[in-house]
Amino acid sequence: IGLKLKKNIKTYQNMILLPLINNLNDNNEQIRKETIKCVKVITDYIGYDTVMPYLSNALRIDKYDMRFEVLSFLEENKDNISQFCESIIEPLLLCLQDKSSTIRNLSESLIKHTSSTIEANCYYDKLDIFKPVTAEKVRIIIREIYEGKSENIMNETSRSNRRKKSVDVMNRTMPSRSRSKSQSKDLKRNNSTERIKKSSSRK
Repeated sequence: IGLKLKKNIKTYQNMILLPLINNLNDNNEQIRKETIKCVKVITDYIGYDTVMPYLSNALRIDKYDMRFEVLSFLEENKDNISQFCESIIEPLLLCLQDKSSTIRNLSESLIKHTSSTIEANCYYDKLDIFKPVTAEKVRIIIREIYEGKSENIMNETSRSNRRKKSVDVMNRTMPSRSRSKSQSKDLKRNNSTERIKKSSSRK
């Protein structure tokens, strides 16, 4: 179907793309899968810059299946969306507040990817779509995403150093423990020998 549609898609893109993308909210998983295939074929033909506004609008709809399919599609094709990412700034922010952790994680992943081509301030400037308390929570998330790369490296280094220290401590303490166990065994043997001698002398 996608191959047939693409011939006239530029002429009838509104008539075709709107209902097509709405199918991503269908309860039938097979319909959603076939819809994604059509979206992929059409997108490859007319370009991400044309399709992105439709996908962005779909992310504004607070429906799990819709958001999951669109975000998954964008995640799989994220290398193609960098130059068109500004149109999905607001929808991605909305997805950061989704009830589902899966949706939130997908949204964070895409924001991390776009951080190489778009400044954090572009996200901060859109926070007025939220109430103040929510806006501050989202601001913290965005800051952690943009600053988290260096923090993660530092944390990994710290963890690695802690692991090395732990191994060193174990290596230093192992011999002493071994000696302690050995000394304990020797003591038991000596005690046993003494008992045998005493028993023999009584006889």
